[in-house]
Amino acid sequence: MSEQPRIATLELLRRLDRTGGSGPNPGAEEWARSPSETLVRTLYAPLEEVLGVTFPRGEGTNIQDASFFANITLPPSLFTREALPGYRPGLVFSNFGGLVAIDFEEHLPEPTITAISGVLTAAGFCLVPRRLYDSPYDGICTNDAGEMKTWYDRLFSWGYPELPESAA
Repeated sequence: MSEQPRIATLELLRRLDRTGGSGPNPGAEEWARSPSETLVRTLYAPLEEVLGVTFPRGEGTNIQDASFFANITLPPSLFTREALPGYRPGLVFSNFGGLVAIDFEEHLPEPTITAISGVLTAAGFCLVPRRLYDSPYDGICTNDAGEMKTWYDRLFSWGYPELPESAA
């Protein structure tokens, strides 16, 4: 019997959120003990097996100054239409509790999303669906600069607002 996919809820996102920077969440002890980048690299083979395509390699790990630590580029052949010219959508792995987003998931067939979610769940990750990560950010981190408009901005983006001087 296959494991039910782990799909994030807004309550989970709020629980994993914290004040301060966007590095690995010290509260997620089990996640902190795992060799995160190595674990992400082990996903290529099962993803290729269930989807029947070859994934590009050699990029998307050792990411710094972001609220995510790795990215696996998805082959363009999986999408029903091109996302954006020159943009290469993928799986984005957050620094927060093993959360993963699929860029441009609305351009993927539902069976493809289900297959990806199954692989992620088996590896201990939790998928954050687009409808959830596009929700307005209402977490606990200060957002004076207004740069965190959505949960995607908080959990899966390159930018991060400057901390107030009192917190630095």
